Amino acid sequence: MSITWSRTLSIETRQNELVGLPSGRLRIDSFPMYLLRLGNQKFWIPDHIDFTQDIEDFESMDVSARQTVRMLVAGLVAGMEPATRDVEPFARAAAAEGRLADELYLSQYAFEEAKHVRGLRLWHDAIGLTGELHEYVEDRSDHTAIFAEAQSTTAFALLGDSSPAAQIRASVVYSQIVEGTLALAGCQMWHEILAGTGALPGMTRMLKKIAGDQRRHTAWGTFTCRRHVAAADANWNVVLRCVEELREPAIDLLVARRRALDEESERGLPGADVHELATRVNRALDHRLALIHSALGRSPWEIDGDCSPVELEDRLGEESAG
Repeated sequence: MSITWSRTLSIETRQNELVGLPSGRLRIDSFPMYLLRLGNQKFWIPDHIDFTQDIEDFESMDVSARQTVRMLVAGLVAGMEPATRDVEPFARAAAAEGRLADELYLSQYAFEEAKHVRGLRLWHDAIGLTGELHEYVEDRSDHTAIFAEAQSTTAFALLGDSSPAAQIRASVVYSQIVEGTLALAGCQMWHEILAGTGALPGMTRMLKKIAGDQRRHTAWGTFTCRRHVAAADANWNVVLRCVEELREPAIDLLVARRRALDEESERGLPGADVHELATRVNRALDHRLALIHSALGRSPWEIDGDCSPVELEDRLGEESAG
């Protein structure tokens, strides 16, 4: 199967598309369609999660515990709000390449990101955290380099350049670093610190749902890199260079967040220490890189129907759950 792409998506491209679904226009057994089906099966609604116990728990917490919660939540919100705004360029790039299945899945992807932000806002309002959270986010150059610079820059570059290299750069930043590394580690950090106490069960339940969505999003990013690597060997070097550029800043950001939490706590916090955290994140990144590398020399058509990225994320999720 030949792989083609256009530099930009024009109105003429849309106007000239045939109405309906002619043969070859939509591959039902493709990986994006598999992800779409999984998302439908795992659908959840933030409004159905009961935060009553969370309200009581937060009101009964001492100053140190409340500060820990604020810092944990601020780290999650700092990543999830920008993520919602940066999905659209990926859909535009998929359209420019003529990949209808990816366009369809990315509409669900964007909906899920919006749902995450809404769910977090509902929880904030329920427990009375109505103020800004900026003071609880580490003022670090690593945070700026990833969220304010790399994520937005690479995502919106897709609006004018849907080339394989541009898609790879944006996918690595968004899926491998922001969601696959920072967001998933943040959800796990919350679980390790609070799950054993039984406190804030509504938020804990919601973050478990969010993490499930994020693993599918990460799997799509891995798949996107794999199909481009299968199409051209040179694209592997683009993947590797992007991951290695942001690996250290991402880990440094997580380590700084964990240290800040430990310093704030009066009693010490459970969960992975900074060394274990760094090891765990590095291992997950290496597993994803190995899977992307395995696409070298394979047929793009074969990769398009390969569900290995979801199988990997399921395995990583089970390992993180202990």
